[in-house]
Amino acid sequence: MKFLLVLGILVYVIYDCVALPRPGDGPLDKAIVQRMMILGTRLPPLKLTSKPTTTEAPAVVETPQPASKLVLKSETQDSPIPDFPSRPDGVDEATFYGGNFAFFEEIVRRDGFTDWNPAVVHSPVFLFGRTGPETDPCYPMSAMNQDGTGMNPGTHVPWGPNPGENCNDPGDYHGDYSSGKPFPVYVSAGYCPQRHEWWIDYDSYFEHDGNSDAGHRHDWEGITIVFTPDPNYLEADWWMARGVIFHRHQFNDYYLWKDLMTVSGESDIRDESYGKLLKHPKAFIGLYSHATFRAKCDIGCGSLINAQAPVSLREYRSSDWYRLVTKEDLHLGAEIPAEWDYGEATSTPASNHRLQCSRVITPGFLNLGPAPGRNPGGGPCGHWKARGVNGTSEVDRMQVDC
Repeated sequence: MKFLLVLGILVYVIYDCVALPRPGDGPLDKAIVQRMMILGTRLPPLKLTSKPTTTEAPAVVETPQPASKLVLKSETQDSPIPDFPSRPDGVDEATFYGGNFAFFEEIVRRDGFTDWNPAVVHSPVFLFGRTGPETDPCYPMSAMNQDGTGMNPGTHVPWGPNPGENCNDPGDYHGDYSSGKPFPVYVSAGYCPQRHEWWIDYDSYFEHDGNSDAGHRHDWEGITIVFTPDPNYLEADWWMARGVIFHRHQFNDYYLWKDLMTVSGESDIRDESYGKLLKHPKAFIGLYSHATFRAKCDIGCGSLINAQAPVSLREYRSSDWYRLVTKEDLHLGAEIPAEWDYGEATSTPASNHRLQCSRVITPGFLNLGPAPGRNPGGGPCGHWKARGVNGTSEVDRMQVDC
């Protein structure tokens, strides 16, 4: 009996230890894994069938993580960022492999903001205006306090005519296109599966917005650059800038790249031509609310007072100062904790990233038409579209017809 008992134990141990093929033991094709990560697909958990022994911890089946957090692990790979394929022949530096977005935060934490990071290659030009020597803009600054341990306390809204009172100084003024001082721009990347687009948000902080009785302590405003698949490399996950979403409080005006003012850098910074399809899009900042626009609206167009709708589309903006955002200006949006409360300024980097794909996007208006108080028929490219009735309507955007 003892002999049979010992023999039975030996047979069981040998059977349990033989390295038989099991589901999930085979190597995963790296390209497939990367593809699934980039396109937002979750990998199913592997089915582990080995039995725990008294000397080994039980096998743990991990819960699938969001695509941007999936990690390729191997005995020789310490970094969670996989290797990306080389750029195909004929593809310029303004086309990016999807992994640059899927692992955006991880890459920046490892390498910093490099010259080939999509947020750097397409960094915007922010432009600020003033109506005169006594009305400087409220210029952006750090969203943190001076020692970096908490949020910027912000400043109260001035009661006088100068919206730049109690705000950061834009720098010396030398006429149109004066070079503004650097300020932090907070960026984050996200994938919107329903639109099949990658987005990069650029968010700036202001200590207050407005003046008189129209404004509040703290303000967050910015733009979003939209990337869509390169039509020449659809199966290889190469993406290119398609357009820009200009944030105007609760409105989000979308323009294609061909309808924007774009420049190649400092050398042509004054160029205000449309349709050049260059790297850096221009964004004009409203003097009072800091809403972003694709074009200036100054003398003869913009409102000289802090007016609400129906002339919000005509908020004064110009090019007295500009800042071509550099890689040194960029910060991860994750640097600003989600729990920091900026009061009425709710479009924080964390909020924008969380709600990135739920925004209501409307086509941008290509022609403002006549100024308020004149014939409201918007010219050859559309007409004013108002909402509300009985004298309470506000013009919120133009319906483009051409």
